[in-house]
Amino acid sequence: RADKEQSKREAQLQKLRTLKDGEIYVVGRIELIPKLSKEEQNLKTIGSGRLANKAHIFFSDQFVDIREDSFGILKHIAEVPLYEDFIIKRRKGDTLYFSGANIWLESSASYSGHMNRQTTIHTGKLNLPGDMVYKLRPGDKAVYVGTIRYQRNEYNAITKVSYINDYAGANALFRKSIQNPGIQLRVAEPAKKKGVW
Repeated sequence: RADKEQSKREAQLQKLRTLKDGEIYVVGRIELIPKLSKEEQNLKTIGSGRLANKAHIFFSDQFVDIREDSFGILKHIAEVPLYEDFIIKRRKGDTLYFSGANIWLESSASYSGHMNRQTTIHTGKLNLPGDMVYKLRPGDKAVYVGTIRYQRNEYNAITKVSYINDYAGANALFRKSIQNPGIQLRVAEPAKKKGVW
């Protein structure tokens, strides 16, 4: 089983290392403070367990509504672990937009009706604001978007959003993962948008 997991990880890395024309690497991290506790995520439906301590992030060539549930929004989503640096690939334009992120807190089912044939799925997400804009340069192949740290209160309202530059650690992961000395990771600081942070 360990060998299978290792070969799966290696296959994912090989796929990640192939950068097509018109694509760019985006490297960063999402943090939620205080950290999520196990009890806060009620993920009981089939396959939803994989969402524990993960975030769906929305970096794209346009702003999107992260509260929307539609097939059209799927191409803008990347699933990444919380509290760890991520590396994703995105279509490159002149500008990279961060619309925010969401964390699944609930995915459960209840049953009713004759012989419990009616199923109701209950879902709940914690939406994290974005509205950040990163200007790209023509030669960019990889940009570091920083650690985006969300502070929350006891009601899960986001009280503060911070940008933290931890380039050294992120660049070390990027170099090790991508193994292409010809691609440099550039720091791209976000411009404020709509006064979110």
